[in-house]
Amino acid sequence: MSDPDREVHRQFGTRRLGPLPGKRATFVIDSDRRVVRVIRSETNMLAHADEALEAIAELVN
Repeated sequence: MSDPDREVHRQFGTRRLGPLPGKRATFVIDSDRRVVRVIRSETNMLAHADEALEAIAELVN
């Protein structure tokens, strides 16, 4: 998602100081709008996809 004003970064605690882009994080949000999993990794991009899919599978089952 695009967040040029960094408002979403601020709300979710992923904002960095200065002009640097926000910290990389993936949030899995259920149908009740609850954050059920937060995946944070600056270097392991596959962890984001793998853990998000795992969390979604847990929600479905």
